[in-house]
Amino acid sequence: MTIDRLKWYRLHSWAGLKLSLLLSFVLVTGTLATVSHEIDWLFNPAMRVQAPVEPVEYQWAALYRSARAAHPEAQLLSIEAPVDSWFAVEAVALDANGKRFRIYMDPTGSRVTGTGRWYNWQRFFRQAHRHLMLPLAVGIPIVCATAFLLLIALVTGIVCYRGWWKGFGKLPRSKQRSGKGRRKASRRYWGQLHRLLGVWSLWFIVLIAMTGIWYLAERWGLHASYPPPVTAPASDGPIEPTEETITAVVQAARQIYPEIRIRSILLPRKAGESLRLRGQAEALLVRDRANQMAFDPRRGELLETRRGDRLGIHLRISEAADPLHFGTFGGRTSRWLWFLFGCFLSALSLSGVHLYGLRTVNSARSDGSSWRFAWRGMGHWKWLAGLLLGLCLGTTAALFS
Repeated sequence: MTIDRLKWYRLHSWAGLKLSLLLSFVLVTGTLATVSHEIDWLFNPAMRVQAPVEPVEYQWAALYRSARAAHPEAQLLSIEAPVDSWFAVEAVALDANGKRFRIYMDPTGSRVTGTGRWYNWQRFFRQAHRHLMLPLAVGIPIVCATAFLLLIALVTGIVCYRGWWKGFGKLPRSKQRSGKGRRKASRRYWGQLHRLLGVWSLWFIVLIAMTGIWYLAERWGLHASYPPPVTAPASDGPIEPTEETITAVVQAARQIYPEIRIRSILLPRKAGESLRLRGQAEALLVRDRANQMAFDPRRGELLETRRGDRLGIHLRISEAADPLHFGTFGGRTSRWLWFLFGCFLSALSLSGVHLYGLRTVNSARSDGSSWRFAWRGMGHWKWLAGLLLGLCLGTTAALFS
């Protein structure tokens, strides 16, 4: 059967060009989301520790005491272990006006090193990438729909690129700086670069697209939910646990579930809520919430234990989506690898737009800008993408101001 590569190329160009503004924004924000904690670390000295601290058994009770002593008027919501060895412990709290903020502490001495606002770079990249700062019911389907554009571009690219499996070592030639063949050489260079980025990103495109489609399926009814949380016995008195209770529940957790490496403590916000410890254990590719122990915040009695290796298949698939999508499963190594291939994928999208413009310029025998021709080629779709990005950035400005 003869393959009409021209039709496949047109479909490839449509998928990569018409909504390229939106697609490139989603790819760039997702790439930066993988290292967003590091970006905040650069801007906020309170997040830094004097010397790298490798994973230890954190003194959770001492950290709890320090956070409460530094901000007695605030309500603590959670305490989380450092993201990496040169990060501080982070606690999230509500101030007197009910607004969230962050408290940073030294992981070894439990000393408070400073505070940070809730809306930081990590929140921006996470929310912009996930739902464009729009309501979840609207933003998540829009972002997830770009996964189909990636799959279309992937399949059509493989069909159009003959012998694509031979392209892993084909480096692009240097562009010709002057002469009659300058534009043709430029087009050849960007075409070779685009194909090189494409073949190296094949596995990553499949992974990102499939997890994106899974997120869409979850939003439309396939979401795997945990059983309702166990409520703590009703009683009078403050809902905040004491330091002694924190010490007792951490010790009990290490005895009852010795495999768990506690990564966070979630504190009750209202009466009836439990004190929860979360972390990692034997199960692979799960979020911290998959391994959880719930305690009575007043008496320290165990209410519930959840083990990641005992979850059903549906929950295991759901839990694996985030670690695979953002590369968090292997610590700094996997996150930086995901960042690298995210850069490849973002460059793939932008180089495709530029390449379309160069081809159009050559076809029209014009001296105009390739980006201007690409802008025209987006048609009415660019206004839809521009509107969505405008809403996203406008909402961001309102939240962060």
